[in-house]
Amino acid sequence: MIRYIIFAFIFFVATAQAASQDVNATISQNPVYTGQAFTLTVTANASLSSSEFDRSKLLHHGFIVGPTSTSRQINSINGQVTRQTQWVTTLLVRTPGDYIIPALSIAANQTQPIHFKAVAYHGQNKLQQKVQVQTQLLASSAWVGQSLLYKAKVLVATSLSNADFDPPTAENAKIKRIGKDQQQREIIDGVRYQTLTRYWLITPEKAGELTIKGPELSGSAGIVDPSFGMNQEPVDVIGASQKIRIQAIPHGFQQPWLGAQKVTIDDQLSPKNSNPKVGQAITRTITITAQGAGIAQLPKLKFNYPSGLRVYPEKPVDHLFIKDDHFYAQRRYTIAIIPTHSGKYTIKGPTLTWWNTHEETVQYSKIKPITLNVANVAGAPLSSDKNAPNQTLTASSASAAKSNSHQGHLWFWVWVVTCLIWVSRELLGYYLGKKSVPHQLKPQPDESNTEQSSSWHRFENAAKACQSKQAERALRQWLAHQDPLTQERLKPLLAELAAMAWHPDNSEEPWDGVSYLERINKTKRQAASTKHQKGELPPLNP
Repeated sequence: MIRYIIFAFIFFVATAQAASQDVNATISQNPVYTGQAFTLTVTANASLSSSEFDRSKLLHHGFIVGPTSTSRQINSINGQVTRQTQWVTTLLVRTPGDYIIPALSIAANQTQPIHFKAVAYHGQNKLQQKVQVQTQLLASSAWVGQSLLYKAKVLVATSLSNADFDPPTAENAKIKRIGKDQQQREIIDGVRYQTLTRYWLITPEKAGELTIKGPELSGSAGIVDPSFGMNQEPVDVIGASQKIRIQAIPHGFQQPWLGAQKVTIDDQLSPKNSNPKVGQAITRTITITAQGAGIAQLPKLKFNYPSGLRVYPEKPVDHLFIKDDHFYAQRRYTIAIIPTHSGKYTIKGPTLTWWNTHEETVQYSKIKPITLNVANVAGAPLSSDKNAPNQTLTASSASAAKSNSHQGHLWFWVWVVTCLIWVSRELLGYYLGKKSVPHQLKPQPDESNTEQSSSWHRFENAAKACQSKQAERALRQWLAHQDPLTQERLKPLLAELAAMAWHPDNSEEPWDGVSYLERINKTKRQAASTKHQKGELPPLNP
């Protein structure tokens, strides 16, 4: 019991001593310069945990806060032991003015607030020379709703850690990052830099002057100190602001609004033969490419197809990319078309109205009409001839009428001949059965199933190897041996693959064959499930 009382007394004394110790805070200089780091030192006369110092208060007061180091000391003088904990934090301010470091709580005690002044620094210090942010607005004029390409380049000639790169900001505009970061090494004025280039799309929503504040780079940069070696100091760099005049949408322009530098439309059929047969699937691929426009500006096209054509449109695929500091928005429509009746069909295309931002004029891009001459399948009745069924029925009725008088005698002799043939076949089979043992016939392999299995394996291997053209050929061969329901479900996917594999503009785009194989297998399972519900059997492969 006495031991517990002694421990409680020691704990009470230690806690009271820690609470009674003073804490104080100092800064390395006053005034400080904008963009240059200074240090805040907080000292407590006790051995405390590092977590006692909370720097979140500093962040809330607009300071750029760098890393914090913690150190402890124990001194013994004439048998009296003293303990001390010290926190050193690097700070930075962006703009001139009067600042206050608030009171900081350390182990139930508080420091005194520190008032100081920040003045502008004219010139560029060593740290700003080693970390830079360059900005560029790649447009000279713009209209409301037209996307602008904004480019920022970071140059770093030292180590940079814990870096954050905030995007540019602008009022009355939408900002969206585009593309991937481009990293490389450059030598500028004899200094080796690691560079990073990043792009954003800025879409103004209001006419007038638009001010784009540059992106902000913050982090900890390594600075060589002759006395102490490499030190980490906070860095905060803001790119230069850009201004541009935004014009209103031209009066009387027909909506939807599309402002671009150039618009192209590509319309292709696969196969290119415009004379398909009834039931033969063809794929139509329409690609709209707009230079200097965003995805949101691309119109949604609507097509009217004749009633004699079955149409299976895919979901449009959008693509936004950068090339040579120009950006392009692309939308691709893929439609599978299956003629159900023979005849001549004309598919009219819509007209696209857009505003040329270079020439400042209204321009039109029109999709040319497509003519299909659909031939009937050999041996099938001409579905385009509406009188053919009636003519066939009339001819049959006349023939039947002429033969009514002979039906009685004819059926009698047919019955007699049939009975004689059946009796003769039974007697001959019984006689031969005694003379020889029947041969066992070896089952012949089903060539259709063999071809199916071979083409499917070729398709799987090509898809896993991301070889789009080989996969398209193998899948087309395999699909030709499937039932109508499976063909109907998978032909849109085949059309998508054919359009991607054989389109000349898609040579540089990678194809995700594994994901495509998963989509094919999923559609196959759905088709098999539908056939099972209808009482149909799927193909039986060994």
